[in-house]
Amino acid sequence: MRKDYAEALKWFNRAIEKHAPDGYVNADAYANLAGMYAFGEGVTQDLRKAVELWHNAATMGNSGAQFNLGVLYAKGQAVEKDYVAAYRWICLSRIDAADPGLIKQIDAAKAGLESMMTAEQVKEALRLVQGLRAEKIPDPNGAN
Repeated sequence: MRKDYAEALKWFNRAIEKHAPDGYVNADAYANLAGMYAFGEGVTQDLRKAVELWHNAATMGNSGAQFNLGVLYAKGQAVEKDYVAAYRWICLSRIDAADPGLIKQIDAAKAGLESMMTAEQVKEALRLVQGLRAEKIPDPNGAN
């Protein structure tokens, strides 16, 4: 199947601009558009724009966007390197992740970050997660 980036761009932007009657905004549209900007697919590559769009999707609960933000914070790409923010977003991504491949990446990223963080930093990140999603705190051992 041929990829039509111009058509995708049009539809993702339309989904973002047009809210459903109940106010629902499509987090996947934000996440997909962010991917286009991150990788320069049909648009000029702009990692800062990708961060902005992934942040919108992440705050709406999109686990892929949450994971991508976590990775960017861990690497300091287009954002200031911040292991607490990285761990927070990666933990949030684990809560609703359903794709086994993504779950494997999330668990590996969490383990990698934990090896670079102090116990206090992990505690602070989990406190931030708790503030956003108190009902679904991920078990630090990945049992959720």
